[in-house]
Amino acid sequence: MKPGDKLLFLCARQDFSDAHLKSLLELCGAQTPVWEEVFVTARHHGVAPLVWANLEKAISAGLAVPAGVVHKFQLSCYQNVVSKRKRAENLTNALALLDAHSIEVMALKSVALDLLV
Repeated sequence: MKPGDKLLFLCARQDFSDAHLKSLLELCGAQTPVWEEVFVTARHHGVAPLVWANLEKAISAGLAVPAGVVHKFQLSCYQNVVSKRKRAENLTNALALLDAHSIEVMALKSVALDLLV
């Protein structure tokens, strides 16, 4: 397994603990990941914003990430926010239309939960 893959396994989690941070710093200290590949893979799998949130913690702890990759992760986060807002707007409009026709809807996941939680 490549260092970048190990990095993604560590960073693609919501419960990024101090132990994960330590493991990440050790991993990157032993082998330099190909940062561009890390970003491309994270974006491809839809976890770039989550990976970035955890990488920010590692950067604060001294991890060196190339500025260009930092910028790409940040841009990905902004794009994610805009995309979620647009999906929320579309869902709100669809729910209003269904409500106007007395059609009941059960919210299951994704944007629906974002709106309700």
